[in-house]
Amino acid sequence: MNMKALTVAMMSAGMAFSGSAFAKEEGLSYNGYARMVAGFNTEKNNSEHEDQAYNAVRNGIAIIKAPSSPQQPGRIGNEGTGMELGINYHQKSENAGDWDIYFMADDGYGWQRDHNDSTTYNLRMAQAFAGGSNLFESQKDMYVWAGKRFNGRAQFGLNDYFYFMNDGAGGGFDNMDFGMAKFDLAVVSGDNGNNGRYAVTSKLHSIEVGSGSIGFNFNYGFGDQSDEHDPKHVTSLQAAAFYKVGWSMGTNEFAVRYNDNVSDNNLLDAGQIKGDINSTAFYWFGNLGLSDSFAIDYGYSFEQSDLENNDESTWNQFVIKPHYRWSDIHSTSFEFGYDSVDFQDNQDESAWKVSIQQNMSMGSFLWSRPEIRFFVTHGEVKVGDKTTPATNVGMMFDAWW
Repeated sequence: MNMKALTVAMMSAGMAFSGSAFAKEEGLSYNGYARMVAGFNTEKNNSEHEDQAYNAVRNGIAIIKAPSSPQQPGRIGNEGTGMELGINYHQKSENAGDWDIYFMADDGYGWQRDHNDSTTYNLRMAQAFAGGSNLFESQKDMYVWAGKRFNGRAQFGLNDYFYFMNDGAGGGFDNMDFGMAKFDLAVVSGDNGNNGRYAVTSKLHSIEVGSGSIGFNFNYGFGDQSDEHDPKHVTSLQAAAFYKVGWSMGTNEFAVRYNDNVSDNNLLDAGQIKGDINSTAFYWFGNLGLSDSFAIDYGYSFEQSDLENNDESTWNQFVIKPHYRWSDIHSTSFEFGYDSVDFQDNQDESAWKVSIQQNMSMGSFLWSRPEIRFFVTHGEVKVGDKTTPATNVGMMFDAWW
């Protein structure tokens, strides 16, 4: 793999799989993502530490993170099991547009169930929508859709953090072309329209600036309840600006975000997670290809939040992940992560981890799949003056298709 090919692979990593990234061949096509993790940890079954986020995924892995952190500091030996299975039927017509009928089921990635208990293992319909492009003579690339869809997501793959995720049932369009920019707009409801929460999401993007592009998000959430004291009635706001740039040795992405009365999701979290909340955030994620065989992923996250009861919190997280390629099959990854949440009134929290992982994949280096991994992770979680160590040893596979 030469440096140019490595850089292209790194730039494509953030869009390697998504709910709408199905193939466009006419007829039926399939896509999916899956990871299955099995391991052993030194803190398993120690109920004393449940409040410190251990055993959160119940697959033998202790999740090492500051308890109030929105995401773990790195993924090696530090994430759960899950899968997404999608099927698309695509039709093309010279005079009536190009159409998709898409369904996806997923298993929720371990939330609210025990992977070892088959009675609680359920698939859900994560996406079910119809959409089409080439429907307007002046906007051939605009994609119009209606149904239930992954919507308005913004994610960093290094720590798998979604700082926006407004999935819901509704409709909208992507890629309305203004010439110098493209525009996405959707109106969606939460829980298939059953929980009284709604959101209008928008994204202005693909604005070329130098060797990169900038974009903006603006999302508004509201409820249908007349009682102003009902959490569902709370109005919420998300706004962000982002800049993505690639160069000969890698990529960088910067984002700033402001939230009012919400964390990442207007449809589920508004007014319910921590009471009244507003936050400002800054994120920087990137990668660097130093040779055909050596590359580094890195990321920094910062969020400062005003919480209920006049408390304040500050989240800082650093992750660095070097990779070395031994051959077209074998590679080794290292990961170093630090996570902290400092409170104005409550006990401060922090965590750190170091990991090594040996990889075997079908193809060459970072983004070839399927991949089999063997890992060892060690770290500590500290809450106030109490420190608890944890070591995870295990194996997993990771694949998309």
